[in-house]
Amino acid sequence: MTLFKNKKFLIFLICLLLFDLVFFLWFFAAQTKKSIWPEKDLLFGLTYSQKQAETLGLDWQKVYLAVLDDLGARRLRLAAYWDEIEKAEGQYDWQRLDWLIDQAGQREAEIILAVGGRLPRWPECHWPSWAADVSEAEREKKILAYLEASIRRYQDRKNILAWQVENEPFLSSYFGECPPLRVEFLDQEIALVKRLDARPVVVTDSGELSFWLPAARRADIFGTTMYRDTYSSHFKRYIHYPLTPAFFRLKKLFVSWLAKPS
Repeated sequence: MTLFKNKKFLIFLICLLLFDLVFFLWFFAAQTKKSIWPEKDLLFGLTYSQKQAETLGLDWQKVYLAVLDDLGARRLRLAAYWDEIEKAEGQYDWQRLDWLIDQAGQREAEIILAVGGRLPRWPECHWPSWAADVSEAEREKKILAYLEASIRRYQDRKNILAWQVENEPFLSSYFGECPPLRVEFLDQEIALVKRLDARPVVVTDSGELSFWLPAARRADIFGTTMYRDTYSSHFKRYIHYPLTPAFFRLKKLFVSWLAKPS
């Protein structure tokens, strides 16, 4: 009799699990048919890196003006590169970034300003040369000082809509010339920016290589990436990511349940 009851319970449990699985697949299929964002609300912008323009042998100012005037870009992400701003320890040079922000302001272009030691473009961690010779604790102290100086300098610019703190910080351990992420320090950076200014904080994460949740939980606005083709220096050819839109929709669904960023 006990064996019979156990079999009935086991059958019931299997049926329940199958029902849950079917319901989940139906619900997920329904979600993937929806638009992630209404088409009428989609806004396109771009990231401009003066350092990347120079790497390509271009005049970074002429390229930027072409982006603003010929292309007509009015939504920009700019980077406050630490190694440009503090080339000499304790001496800040804002000339280049001032010019970029001023030109955008004259055209009423909106800006997300990225701050931190890890920012867009290789080698990811854009540290001044002197920062390599100090201890981790001292380097973190210097980053916080540069962070505060950056926010205070530009917090009166009304066309800066948000501050991005670091770039894909949870990718630090395996992409870029960077040390492993110390999460406690990232939290310090975010707390500092929030204390200095009320505008939202953007935290980003890799679309293909990260889980999103740790970054999204720390973000007022969560940002991610989608690469279809990337060049592999190891294989000496371009690699096509075999990921469908459902991959990103599923991650968005989980993050919206568990983190609820914008």
